[in-house]
Amino acid sequence: MTPNAGNNKNINNFTVNSWIIGLDTYINVDIVNNGIIKMPELCRFLGIVIGIFPRDHQPPHFHAVYGDYQITVDIRTGVVRGDFPKRALRLVLDWMELHQQELMDDWNAIQAGKPTNKIEPLE
Repeated sequence: MTPNAGNNKNINNFTVNSWIIGLDTYINVDIVNNGIIKMPELCRFLGIVIGIFPRDHQPPHFHAVYGDYQITVDIRTGVVRGDFPKRALRLVLDWMELHQQELMDDWNAIQAGKPTNKIEPLE
């Protein structure tokens, strides 16, 4: 099946592309000099895209992309690394509080090479 390309953006030395393959959506992140890593999209709301990289480093965390901004958020503590607009950051943290257990389940699944589950968006 041929993927349908979405947006292409350069963020902090990363090229971020959205792809839809079948029913799954992935965020491809082309890390300069290191190739392309496919990150499953767990959720998308209000222009914010959430995903977790396979075989990623500890502590358990997720990535959020919003326009030209990118952050990582520790699933257990809520500690944020990166820059995000204040309103979008508040939305991500509110969403995380509602879905913390689902995020941990997806973190554990993807690190074990298993499929992830989509998480409901913030309403």
